[in-house]
Amino acid sequence: MRRRFLIGALLIGVAASAFGQEDGASSAYINPFERSLSLEVGTGVAPAHMRIIYMSPSYERRREFAQYGQDADMDNAFYPAVDMSIVWRTSEKWEHAFTAGVSWCHHQVLQYEEFGTDPQGRPRYDLTSGTPAGWADSSPFASITWQARYLYNPKARVQMYSGIGLGIVTDLKTGALPLPAITLFGARYTTPHFYFFAEVPLSDIALLAHGGLGWKF
Repeated sequence: MRRRFLIGALLIGVAASAFGQEDGASSAYINPFERSLSLEVGTGVAPAHMRIIYMSPSYERRREFAQYGQDADMDNAFYPAVDMSIVWRTSEKWEHAFTAGVSWCHHQVLQYEEFGTDPQGRPRYDLTSGTPAGWADSSPFASITWQARYLYNPKARVQMYSGIGLGIVTDLKTGALPLPAITLFGARYTTPHFYFFAEVPLSDIALLAHGGLGWKF
């Protein structure tokens, strides 16, 4: 009887030890809260200010094109946007992201044909005869943004979150413009250090689509 009792206790101890090891292995992906810093690098669809608030390229830039019988072809234009964030995790469900971003317009240039001169002796251009003449970039717009993010399921491997904050945009020549920074929905796949994310923002960082990679220190 005593031998059976000892054997049973031994089996229970081995099972408990195995369970503890398995639980510890899974906790590498389902971490308890700890204060941390992360670095994120992202890209996305052009922020709203590039196409709605500002004219990019600017009127001044297009006047320069006009002097040489050229113009920007906005039908084929696109707006690269890149950013880098430092993320500070302050509690189990809250973190703060500080983001520096830059965006610009990359567009094709149209060249018009000359057809004589005006009374001042300057060449005239046929605005119906534009042909592609290479690509050009507008002046960049820079942004600095703060967001508070709320994590809905901070212990899961795939974490869901939303965010709200404020950004400031400038073309580095004129004044700065404050804009709201909202992340309607975000998701990220996490490992102990490396993760990647995708989100739906309405902000000076990107518009409706933004994603990238992160590293937790």
